[in-house]
Amino acid sequence: MKATAKYGHLTMTHVTGLAADCYHGGMTIRVMTALVCMVCIVACSTEEAPGNSVVREFRSPAAQGSSLPRLSVGPDDSVWLSWVESLQGGLSKLRFARYDQDRWTGPRTIAEGTEWFVNWADFPSVIVAGQGRMLAHWLVKSASAPYAYDVVMALSKDGGDNWSQSFSPHDDGTPTEHGFVSLFDLGADFGAVWLDGRNTEPNATGASGHGHGGMTLRSARISQDGRISAGAEIDGLTCDCCQTGAAVTESGPVVVYRDRTEDEIRDIYIVSYRDDEWAIPRRVARDDWRIAACPVNGPVVEAAGSRVVVAWFTDSGGPVIRVAFSDDSGDTFSEPVEISRDRPLGRTDLALLKDGSAVVSWLAGSADGGEIRYRRVDRSGGLGQAMTLVSTSDARSSGFPQMVVADETLIFAWTDVGPPTSIRTASTGIPID
Repeated sequence: MKATAKYGHLTMTHVTGLAADCYHGGMTIRVMTALVCMVCIVACSTEEAPGNSVVREFRSPAAQGSSLPRLSVGPDDSVWLSWVESLQGGLSKLRFARYDQDRWTGPRTIAEGTEWFVNWADFPSVIVAGQGRMLAHWLVKSASAPYAYDVVMALSKDGGDNWSQSFSPHDDGTPTEHGFVSLFDLGADFGAVWLDGRNTEPNATGASGHGHGGMTLRSARISQDGRISAGAEIDGLTCDCCQTGAAVTESGPVVVYRDRTEDEIRDIYIVSYRDDEWAIPRRVARDDWRIAACPVNGPVVEAAGSRVVVAWFTDSGGPVIRVAFSDDSGDTFSEPVEISRDRPLGRTDLALLKDGSAVVSWLAGSADGGEIRYRRVDRSGGLGQAMTLVSTSDARSSGFPQMVVADETLIFAWTDVGPPTSIRTASTGIPID
C-alpha cells in the first residue's frame, strides 16, 4: 500500500494557535485558528433573508465555550441538539437538549472526560429511536499521537435520563484513528459505521499523526444492552477524514461516504445493508475527482420509503455542490443536479421534504468570510432560489452547520467562532420553489 497523503485535519484538542496546510474550497491555503469573524444576526431576533424567508434566531441551550453542534430527528419528529462543552482544565462534556415549542429544554449531560479528541470535523452525535431508546458517541484519545483515538458510546433506555457505562464498537486495540461515525436505527438494535485506521501503520515520528496504509469503513450492530456483534469491513480503502452519512429506507439502511481508489479518485459511494449483509458499494455519480489529499468534506443522505437523496461537495471541474435522487432505495440515482458554483466551501447538510423535494444547505465563501446558504430542489432537478441564512466565519473552528426539518420548518445550528465559541440556533420556513 502506498503512503497516504497529507490530510486536511487540524485538531482542536485543547490546543490553540496552530497552523496547517489544508485543502479548502478548491485551493490550498494557510489556515490560522486565530481567524475570527462575527456572526451577523442578533440573538433572539427576526430578520428577512433573501427571498423574503423570515429567519428567527432563538436562544441556544449551550454555554459559552461550546462547539460541534449536531441535530437529529426522532421517530416522532422531535428535534434534538447535541454539542461539546470545553471547560477549564481540559474537561469536555457531551450534552444534549430537545426542541420544544420554539425553545430548547434544559441541557443534560451524557458523558464527560479530560482525554477527549475534540475536532472541528469529527464530531459526536446522538440518535433517538422509539420507546426512549438513545445511542450517543464521542471520541477519546488512545495514545499520544495526534490522531490516535477511539469511538466511545453509551446507551439510554429512558429518553436520556440515565446512560449506560461507556463502551467501544471496535476492539482492535490499535493506536490509530477511529471516527467519522454514523448511527442508525435497526429496530430492536442500533447500527454504526465509522472510518477505521486499524490497517494503518503508526508514524514513528508522530509528525503528521497519520501512518501508512489504507483507511477502512467498518460497521457493527449494537444491542440494547451494549453487546457488539456483526462487525464487518465494508470498504478496505476510503478517503481518510471525510464524514460518513446513514439513513434507513424501506429496504434497509444505506451508508454514504467518500471512497478512494489506488489512483486517488475520491468520489461519493453508497452501500446498502440488506438481509444482515452489506452489498457491494456503488458510486453515486461519476465526478472523477482526483486529489491526493483528503478534502474533509463528506456526503449527507436522507431517506423516506424508497426515496433516497444524497448531497455532496466536489471539485473535479471547479468547486460545486451536487445532489442526486433515487427512487429504488439507493440502487440507482438520477443525474446529479448542481446546487451551487458560487464559491461553495462544502460542509453540506440535507433535509428531505414530504413532497419528495429536498433542501440542501452548505457553507459558501463571501467577502466577509462565509455564509450559510440553503436551496430547495425537486425530483426533476428544478431549483428554488438560493437563500442566505446568516453570515458567519469560514474558519475551520466554525465547523459544519446543521439543518433538519420538522413541522414544515427548517431548524439550523452552527458554531460562532467567538471568542469564545458558542452555538447559535435559528429556524425559518421552507423556501417555495
